[in-house]
Amino acid sequence: RVLDVGEQSDDLIHLVKTEGKTGRYCTLSHCWGPVDQRPLCATTENEVQLFNGITRSDLPKTFQQAVDVARGLHIRYLWIDSLCILQDSDSHWRSQSARMGAIYEEAFLRLAASWARHSAEGLFWTGPSRQPQPVQFPYQSDSSDSSKSIYIWAPEDDVDIRSQSLASRAWAFQESRLARRTIYFSQSHVSWACRKTILNERNCQLYNDFRGTSNTWSSWPIIVLEYSQCELTYETDRLIALQGLANEIANRSKDKYHNGIFLGDLPKQLLWRVGFAGGMQGLPELPSWSWA
Repeated sequence: RVLDVGEQSDDLIHLVKTEGKTGRYCTLSHCWGPVDQRPLCATTENEVQLFNGITRSDLPKTFQQAVDVARGLHIRYLWIDSLCILQDSDSHWRSQSARMGAIYEEAFLRLAASWARHSAEGLFWTGPSRQPQPVQFPYQSDSSDSSKSIYIWAPEDDVDIRSQSLASRAWAFQESRLARRTIYFSQSHVSWACRKTILNERNCQLYNDFRGTSNTWSSWPIIVLEYSQCELTYETDRLIALQGLANEIANRSKDKYHNGIFLGDLPKQLLWRVGFAGGMQGLPELPSWSWA
């Protein structure tokens, strides 16, 4: 399922079944937020309404602006997890969450609401301006004894997208590593990331060590180390939220994957320890040898 956003002049946005058809689409990565700020979700009760069409104004702000960006780029289809997966159907949710890796990797473009804590805040920063203040420096001319002052404006600080709300979420972890191209909407700028580089609006290259670009397929123990520091609302999602990335790595490596561990590098992957208290109770259905 995807959302057909239509053209700029269209009033309605339709949920559609792809039924084997292919096309160019965007995905949206966003924070769901606390329970009282959860986004609009597709359910067995409202899916007929979504198929019939929903107006842009009935969508939360982040979804509205994602529709605007997709339309502006002439990309007709948009995939948003809360609307394209039935949230009250366990079977539909499990089948689609297992395909999450392919959904994000095969997307033409990923839109990342980096700073927004929930879907009502939007893609575009509307808070206080981050314009820098001038700094006064004393200055003395070679031809004169009189002292003068000059003013220098320091360049605007870049907000590290790795420290923003979205980057801390476990579900967004695999999304950032699987996407071929991402536009990050942060508080200070819009950034572009692909598997070669990440650039901000001033065309400055950022984060040579940024995982999710050229280092997408780093070693699995490093991936687990970084992933296990992310936040999960539901502990039972711990392996499910990483399944898409695991599936794609298994397809490439032809290695077998069980309970968070690849068997081809078993000795190294069994050498794990708890580095910090994560505050979760554990998943008793998993074997004790799994980090998960």
